[in-house]
Amino acid sequence: MAPEPTPTAAPRRARILVVDDEAWVRDLLCEFLGAEGYTVTHAATADEALGALRQDSPDLVLLDIGLPDIDGLEVLRRIRAADPGLGVIILTGNQDIVLARAGLQIGAVDCLFKPSGLDRLGSAVALSLERLRASKVGAV
Repeated sequence: MAPEPTPTAAPRRARILVVDDEAWVRDLLCEFLGAEGYTVTHAATADEALGALRQDSPDLVLLDIGLPDIDGLEVLRRIRAADPGLGVIILTGNQDIVLARAGLQIGAVDCLFKPSGLDRLGSAVALSLERLRASKVGAV
């Protein structure tokens, strides 16, 4: 008789926080990422996002730059100050390269221009999470 396999813990699903003030964008991103197997939470404002960061401890944040209450780049600065290792992909409907570059200089791991296809988003999320995992393993 063959030995029974040793049970192993299921790998933890990556947690993603989606921050966008447009409900239809939030809903679309949450539905897509949930279907991809991620645990997804969302926020509509910068204040909600900063609270969710403390409560949910996400692995990655998708952050719209055009938030109504606080500029998205300022939110990114606050995220960096609170958790320098947290991955943030910025999303912008403004095709401004200077804005995108500023976000990357502050510490975003990627920038996606809206509308961006869901396949591109899925690839960016997977690649960012892989890079973040590799950097954490290398730091140990």
